Formats: sequence, C-alpha cells, structure tokens
Amino acid sequence: MKTPLLVTVCFFILFHTADFWGSYFSVFIIWIMFILFGVFLFVLGSFVSDLYYSFREKFQSNNRTIALLITSLVIGLTIYKPSGIINYEMFTANDILVADRGGSANCVTRFHLKKDGTYNETTFCFGLSRMTGVYRFKNDTIWFKSKNDDYEFGIIGPSEFDSTGLYLHLYQNKKDTLPKWLRIIK
Repeated sequence: MKTPLLVTVCFFILFHTADFWGSYFSVFIIWIMFILFGVFLFVLGSFVSDLYYSFREKFQSNNRTIALLITSLVIGLTIYKPSGIINYEMFTANDILVADRGGSANCVTRFHLKKDGTYNETTFCFGLSRMTGVYRFKNDTIWFKSKNDDYEFGIIGPSEFDSTGLYLHLYQNKKDTLPKWLRIIK
C-alpha cells in the first residue's frame, strides 16, 4: 500500500514540474515521458485495485480510502491539466513579442521577447531545449546577448517567401546570409 502511494506522489511531482526541469535532459525527455506514461498506467491500475478492495471491504480501511483519494486527485489533475498544473509563464515578465515556427517532423520553435529585457527560445524537436539571454533595441535592430551567443541580432520585417505577415529574422553574426526566421504571432 505504501509503495503505490509513494509512486503516485513521485509521479505527481515529476509530471507536473516537467516544464521546469525538462530542458535539462534535452533528447532524453521523450524517453522520460514514456516512462512517466508507464508510471501513470501503474497509478491508474493502483487506483482500480484500491477501488475494488475498498468496495469489497465496504470502505473500512482508512489508509486505503486516503490512498484512493490521493490517487484519484493525482489522476484527475493529470487528465485535467496534461501540460502540468504549474504555468511557469506566470513567473516571467509579460511578452512584448512572440514568434514561432513549425518545422518538419512536428518540430516547433517559440521565441519570446519579455518586457524586462530578457528573451527565451524554446525548441521542441526530438527533445526540449531552452535558450535565454538579454536583448536591447537599437534603431530597427534587436541585439542579443546570451551565454551561448547563438544569435547576435534580429530584424523584424517581411519574409521573402510570405508577404502576409511580419517575421523575426535571427542572425548568428553580420556575415550570416541565411537567418532563422520566425513568424510573429503577438
């Protein structure tokens, strides 16, 4: 009885905080999510088993009833909020610009410029990666500074491939002729 409850609580903590720690494991996040899905199935089985024995014992065992309540709460919250109950965007500054791009194999990149002068780029493509840094505007150019120095600057403008919207063109350096472009959605 203690092991399934401990597994349930550990699953709850790991699953609902995955947005916070997931980027540290990059390509392994997919395998970790498969493992967490297996643990979720175990928790579901534990719930069904506890429910069966609780009905059979007419809810006489307080420990089993408490375990049943905790397990049902974890399952309910996981189904209700499959991306986690904690929204980490609430703890960051407001967005002044959001741009994204979908690629092949359902890869997605989302870029946020924050009101407090920071930016972050989240890429999900066979793993999760995050890049953060600071930025400043100088005329029509956005200059970036980060630990990795992935982008030196960015320019907002139309795309040569699509004239219907504005795009953020990210350049690695001044000699870069093929910028990474993301469609501005906010």
